[in-house]
Amino acid sequence: MKLRQEYATNANLETEGVWHDLGDGGRVKVARLGNQNWQRAYNKLPHGLRSAASAGRLKGAQADEFDKRNARVLAETVLLDWDGMEEVDGTPIPYSVEAAEQALIELKDFRVAIVQIAGDMANFQAEEVAEKGKGSRGSSKSS
Repeated sequence: MKLRQEYATNANLETEGVWHDLGDGGRVKVARLGNQNWQRAYNKLPHGLRSAASAGRLKGAQADEFDKRNARVLAETVLLDWDGMEEVDGTPIPYSVEAAEQALIELKDFRVAIVQIAGDMANFQAEEVAEKGKGSRGSSKSS
């Protein structure tokens, strides 16, 4: 096995994010879960919440508080942008940290999808992104 070829990732992509198609014209720019910005923000959460989350002991109001605070951390450091997001009536939803945070709180399956994308090493490997650039993962949003 070529260790570096299999496991090396691009640190810039991990922090700056990559575009990922969600279907129906929607796409998200996602940084890697655990990147330096995420670590700094996550470590600012109260120690008791982090400990309970790590141990799987979040319940009731504490679980709700963690979900809200974690959604903010994800919105600030992982879900960096989106394109093509709309309300049910077709009204566009412009990206903002606040809109991302609200979506991550209200839509648990959306949050799960973002965390899965952010945790997938293949999304942040330089060769993988370059090869998929013709498709969804590595394509860049035009400004």
